[in-house]
Amino acid sequence: MAGPGLSGNKQHKPVVQWERHPGWTDRLVAWCNTHPSERLKLFSDSSQAAQEEGRAKETNSQSKKAIYIKLAQAIFLHDKLIKYRNLCQDNPSQFVPATEQRISL
Repeated sequence: MAGPGLSGNKQHKPVVQWERHPGWTDRLVAWCNTHPSERLKLFSDSSQAAQEEGRAKETNSQSKKAIYIKLAQAIFLHDKLIKYRNLCQDNPSQFVPATEQRISL
């Protein structure tokens, strides 16, 4: 049986219900604020935006998926709900689609 805010098990990607757990969004925002280079990569830092802001374009050698994995770990790896912690510890990449979707809202 799935825990609160989660449908699925280890064989299926979790269905993350962000609305029921506002702390997850808080952790997402906090992580983005403390990782500006990764944040710019996720939000597609453009040369035009950098020029308009009077700065150099950020370059980051990590793939977006690798950054999303780090972000998912920051959100779920130490969650108070053990099911999320375990799922994230076993395979953090299964949280990438939900995390990416949350950012794209």
